[in-house]
Amino acid sequence: MERMEADLGGNVRARFVALKSPEPIEGADGVLIPQGVFTDSGKEDATILDAAGQPVCFLEIRGANRGIRREDINQVDSHRERSGVTSATPGALIFNDEMEVVGLTEGLATPVHHEQVAHAARMNVLVVRTIDLLFLMRHTEAKPIHERAEELLKLLNSGGGWLNASEVGYQVEKGA
Repeated sequence: MERMEADLGGNVRARFVALKSPEPIEGADGVLIPQGVFTDSGKEDATILDAAGQPVCFLEIRGANRGIRREDINQVDSHRERSGVTSATPGALIFNDEMEVVGLTEGLATPVHHEQVAHAARMNVLVVRTIDLLFLMRHTEAKPIHERAEELLKLLNSGGGWLNASEVGYQVEKGA
């Protein structure tokens, strides 16, 4: 991926990440992820757009030497509100938690507390720790790119919660 910044005119600047793919990624139902899909309008860290340029998911990307807090999840909802969409549009919190922890074993031992998981599910926000993202990539890397895109969109549209991934698999937890 490549980070770029563009002047869109009228004092509007956008930062975005372009996929290093010569063509849009297509799934069974048409284009899923066109090139240049991730945008940053300054209201959120990134937005995944559909082929028509409409938001599919709002992303908040954070890191801290602590666990995930309610405020981190609420920040995603704030992005949606500022953009004029409801919680029907999914959000994702990608979080590098407990950054002082060293190693995969220690990272996996820092789960998301069930109160935060339940709150994320109520808010339609998928919490993805960086360790979970690494394991998700490991489980899906052998699939064709369009299947990976479909799986990612399925997870983002799962209704929120925690993407709990490990060496044996992954699933979305909804909390208690």
